[in-house]
Formats: sequence, C-alpha cells, structure tokens
Amino acid sequence: MKKIIEIFLDDLKRIRKSKMAIVILIGLLFIPGKYAWLNIDSNWNPYDNTGNIPVAVVNKDSGATIFGDTINIGSELENSLKKNTGMKWIFTDYDTAKNGTDSGKYYGAIVIPEDFSNSVLTIMDNNEIKKPEFDFYINN
Repeated sequence: MKKIIEIFLDDLKRIRKSKMAIVILIGLLFIPGKYAWLNIDSNWNPYDNTGNIPVAVVNKDSGATIFGDTINIGSELENSLKKNTGMKWIFTDYDTAKNGTDSGKYYGAIVIPEDFSNSVLTIMDNNEIKKPEFDFYINN
C-alpha cells in the first residue's frame, strides 16, 4: 500500500509540472458534471418550456345547425386555444399556415376542416357516426 501512495504522489508532482496535463484533468473533472447537469435540466420538465413554440391554427369550420341553433365547434376550439398558453398559437389562413410550416416559421399547423361541426354532431344522428378529424402538418 505504501508503494501505491508513493507512485500516486510521484504522478501528482509530474502533473504539476505540465500545464497541458492540468488542463486535461480539470476538463475531465468538470465536463461530465456539466454534461449531466444540462442533460438532466433539459429533460426534467420538457413540457414546461413549450409556450414559445409557434403552431399555426386555421379554422375553416362553417358551423352546423342542431335543434334550430347554429353552433360552430371550430370557433369554440379556436377560442379555447386562444386562452391556452401551452404553445404559441398563431391564428391565420391556410396558405400562410402551410407556407410558414414548410419554411420552418411554424413548428406545425392545425387545420380545422369545413365539416368539423357537422362531424361532431353526427353523434346525435342514429344513422352513421362520423369521426371528427383535423389536419396537422409539421415542418420537416
């Protein structure tokens, strides 16, 4: 054990004489810790920092009539998104949304189709239920 300590102390003396060895040792001490810190910090709560991601929203819904009342579920969805701060919602027309998504200006685009309200209201119809769908584009 005594010989091991002597070798260790001799190595420390040699390292003190070489500036490059000191720099490498300091790097080996701090870089893994810094990497771990940044990696853990970035994955700790990834959904906490999505408020600045721009997503375009296009509402083409023309509404529907049920029991004599006209409703527009697309507009209700749009109003709900306006209050939501989980993403940076950009409300625009189809061409602007599609071009902005293709160019990378927007992360993605949600397009609510013209028959969205009618599709939702098919649940009230006994004949055929149509699943409401919307289009979602992402930039590549």
